[in-house]
Amino acid sequence: MDWNFRLELIDWLSERNDKLAYGNKTLSVLRQFLERARRKKLHTNIDYQGAGWMVPKKKAVGEKVILMPEELKILADLRLFDFADKVRDLFLIGAATGQRFSDYSRYTPNNFYKTINNIPILSVISQKTDTPAKIPLNIFPWLLPILEKHNYASPKMSMQKFNETIKDICKKAKLDSQVFIVDQYIGRKARVEKKYVPKYQSVSSHTCRRSFATNLYRMGYRLPQIMLLTGHATESHLREYIGIDSEVNAEEIAFSIMRRKKEKNSGENRLRIVNL
Repeated sequence: MDWNFRLELIDWLSERNDKLAYGNKTLSVLRQFLERARRKKLHTNIDYQGAGWMVPKKKAVGEKVILMPEELKILADLRLFDFADKVRDLFLIGAATGQRFSDYSRYTPNNFYKTINNIPILSVISQKTDTPAKIPLNIFPWLLPILEKHNYASPKMSMQKFNETIKDICKKAKLDSQVFIVDQYIGRKARVEKKYVPKYQSVSSHTCRRSFATNLYRMGYRLPQIMLLTGHATESHLREYIGIDSEVNAEEIAFSIMRRKKEKNSGENRLRIVNL
């Protein structure tokens, strides 16, 4: 298994039209397997070692797909039944607590308590990183009624069924504004595909966590505060995760232009009055 084998594997993954992240994960697992076998002295091949084994990701990125508070409220008010009702409730639980699907799909009554000041709190330790977090449950008014409805236990379902159904629910809720999506596919060089799609097509289990962090930032909470809730390791990672740098820069320029226009118009009006 050398670099030629790597290229053949990449070509095979490309024919399957696999995403870049999945393709690189496959390459990474293969290299880990080969390295473990070499350390067990099952072979002496080292051709797979060295930089460049993975296919570099291109810089092109699309919009960070999130649901704003008013869109989450639309979902909360939607009349649903049976499994769809459970999927919607689990999505809202995730969007109001900011954890990964592996965590918010496994809440039990033991994860919830009230502080000495009677504040309801979620206490959870991340399955992925073992990072503890405590999240207040009064950020969104519809959360506590949903938790009470399910006796403070997450509705049970697979991620695959969840992701399939939440798209249909968001379509029913008419969350169909156009979002700019960039997909990267595996190949000897990453292939980029850019398109506009209705928002509901891009909603998934991970939209919950990204929506939570972005909505809290827009509510005025500071990055260090949000990090304690989401478990992100650094502020820069969180900033990139919710995509605020480029947007904040654009907004600052826009506000600067608006101020200059206002000052210019004000100056022209004062000059006109003086001339009169």
